[in-house]
Amino acid sequence: MKINLFLHKNHPGNQKDKFHLKIVIKSKNLRKMTKIESNKKIYEILSEEIHKYIHSIQISIQ
Repeated sequence: MKINLFLHKNHPGNQKDKFHLKIVIKSKNLRKMTKIESNKKIYEILSEEIHKYIHSIQISIQ
């Protein structure tokens, strides 16, 4: 996981407690799914964190 704080710095409505994240996930199961299905699964798992702490998220599945 990589936190890209510099991407958030100059946004209008910047919230200091929310972050831009890039996550790389290595998963054979997620790779078998369509991109939409895998993203839905990840968003489901991270839903609370997304609402509380994450402004933007990039997901890479390997």
